[in-house]
Amino acid sequence: MTLYSNATCTTALTTSPAAPAAMTSTANVALTTTVGANTTTAIYGQFTLSSKKSACVFLANYTHDNVAPTVTYVSSSPGSSGDTIYTLTLYSNNTCTTVFGSATGVAANTNMAITGQVTANATTSIYGKATDLAGNTSSSCGYVTTYTHPSAAAPTIASVTLYTLPLLSFPATIDPSSTTYLLNFKVSTSVPVNVTGSPTLAFTIGGSSRTATYASGSGSSNLIFTYSPSASSDSGALVSGTSLTLGAATIRSSSGNVAMTNLNYTQFTPGLTFVGQVALPTVVTGAPYANALCADS
Repeated sequence: MTLYSNATCTTALTTSPAAPAAMTSTANVALTTTVGANTTTAIYGQFTLSSKKSACVFLANYTHDNVAPTVTYVSSSPGSSGDTIYTLTLYSNNTCTTVFGSATGVAANTNMAITGQVTANATTSIYGKATDLAGNTSSSCGYVTTYTHPSAAAPTIASVTLYTLPLLSFPATIDPSSTTYLLNFKVSTSVPVNVTGSPTLAFTIGGSSRTATYASGSGSSNLIFTYSPSASSDSGALVSGTSLTLGAATIRSSSGNVAMTNLNYTQFTPGLTFVGQVALPTVVTGAPYANALCADS
């Protein structure tokens, strides 16, 4: 028997060992040949008996594969790896040691569903490795996608603290006429939030109402509200308010887009006192004068 790589049995494959001179119809024969690397070869056979040849018969397709598949992305549309993946494993770390989830028997360029566990209210980077039907596994841990778990709970105010620029240790006394300070109220939230508009934070200095305006922090868990003390009007101890004021502004969780509805926080007295200047009365000076009424004599 002779093996060929084409359907007309004209391109013979070199085999080892050579086919025996005589075979019975039930004999098992093991032949070894060389095929193209990383490709599929159709194998045909033909028997020769007393110079007479049989028809050229298709025997099998053999696929040689020693190239590992790659994992490039996860999409709602089919991919284009061009390889048949037997197992796709996802990981939650970039060394591919913490398994996120896996799927087996997956064909290339098809959609698949893999379920895994992520950290609540956080963003998880997902990596992957693939193994094909030949047993080749991706050599590298490939980045696949990033998933942000949305929080169903509305964000809340975890704490409100005060610091000054330049920095002061409390208790402290400020004289705005001699040094310019900026008051920074840091509002820490339970989850990262997005801010639109200009929310405000109320407080008092010496019993008089003051307002700090939103300055920065959208996209994070720390919102900064600022106020610049006035030498002419701020005098006395600072006492915080108890809630934020939104007005037309909004504060929503970054991941789940859930609005903050509870704007309250615990009132605090940081131990900061302002020494304001007292306006003195205006004294007008000048020479005295008198009005006289003169009559003709």
